Amino acid sequence: MLLGRPPLLYRGIRPSSLAVAQRWMSSYDPSDFQFGGAGFSSRVDTDTPTFGPLGDASSGINKLTPRALKQHLDRFVVGQNRPKRILSTAIYHHYKRTQQLQQRQEEQDELFRSSQAMGPQSLDEEISHQPRTVHVPPRGDRASIYDFSPLTIEKSNVLCLGPTGVGKTLMLRTLARVLEVPFSMSDCTPFTQAGYVGEDADVCIHRLLAAANWDIRRAESGIVCLDEFDKIAKPKSPYGSKDISGEGVQQALLKIIEGTTLQINTKPERPGGGLTPDLISFGLIPEIVGRIPIIAAVESLDEDMLVRVLTEPRNALLKQYTELFALSGVELRFTSPALRQIAKSAIAMNTGARGLRTVMERILSDAMFESPGSSIRYVLVTEAVSKRECPPAYFARGQQHVFHSIIATEEEEWAVRTEEKKCSTSRSSGTASGSGSSMGQSGKKRAAGFT
Repeated sequence: MLLGRPPLLYRGIRPSSLAVAQRWMSSYDPSDFQFGGAGFSSRVDTDTPTFGPLGDASSGINKLTPRALKQHLDRFVVGQNRPKRILSTAIYHHYKRTQQLQQRQEEQDELFRSSQAMGPQSLDEEISHQPRTVHVPPRGDRASIYDFSPLTIEKSNVLCLGPTGVGKTLMLRTLARVLEVPFSMSDCTPFTQAGYVGEDADVCIHRLLAAANWDIRRAESGIVCLDEFDKIAKPKSPYGSKDISGEGVQQALLKIIEGTTLQINTKPERPGGGLTPDLISFGLIPEIVGRIPIIAAVESLDEDMLVRVLTEPRNALLKQYTELFALSGVELRFTSPALRQIAKSAIAMNTGARGLRTVMERILSDAMFESPGSSIRYVLVTEAVSKRECPPAYFARGQQHVFHSIIATEEEEWAVRTEEKKCSTSRSSGTASGSGSSMGQSGKKRAAGFT
């Protein structure tokens, strides 16, 4: 038995209060009390995303960290640990900086709207819809010397150095997809000084605005990537010819890299830093080097790393071609020595990881033409096939055991060869260390007076 005051639900309601409540309810449309076409329910589902005003609220745990960005890069890019750390940190700070700027802009817009709503307006102003002119008295000279504006975090530009085909552009594109920000890629080769035939330097910002669907707010938080940056280095010619694609372009890029407001006149129709002496001697002007405080040197890819690029990433070439053949009902397999030979062929092309696709296309071109619509169900690429000594091996549906038997035989031979290579390497290193130790012992004896 419950004791105490009865619930408020059972208290009487005065007729006047009831009439007021009815008038209040009648002033609203029933759709005001619905969400997504359905009425509100009392059930709470914590697994679904939050909608409404709290949808953009922070959950208290920031999942976007430099470590998380690097882990995402590891799924697509092999190696390059140091550049990954540098780029992940730079992109993270760029993301937090843009968040801070957007939050301040929203607060200023809200304050402006509040001040406009609270200000008195005359009847003439309401009829004419003209904004009211507010005269603000000038501040005294004593107060003008103080700056109460919030701290502004300046952006840090990044320069990636390295040979072609090692993943510089891929890392930037992958991070841009994670943040879901506009991304602009511009080749510096056709850039020329303003007034000459070619592309102006500010075309990179124009492309960024187009990538943001002409949304200026989104474009301000985007990423601009200048590819082939070495093409705008100053020429080292002793002659006095005018340089329109070197220092002139660098001068035009100064304000863009530093951060400034650009005016896009027309909208086209749509269907680690400091003054590095090496960069300056290469042909970059000191002013532009001083505006790039972060430098990430990207390493070349050796044979082992190219094999990993071929097999490990989420969108690896081996997985792509395997899926491509599977769409036609064909199983594609590569042996381990074949993958090694493909990596060696790519190194010989001197184009980095880009050469892997070229080698794969040359090896599989005949198989991709003959397999669809035929009786071929298995395609095997062995070491001899990767060396272009013979075409890929084809097997029908009933030859599955032969297909797997050839794979097992070549894998066993490859394992034996790999083990023999390891043993020979260890014996050679042991011989070298033994000779070094014997020379050291003889030296000690001579130093002690023995002959």
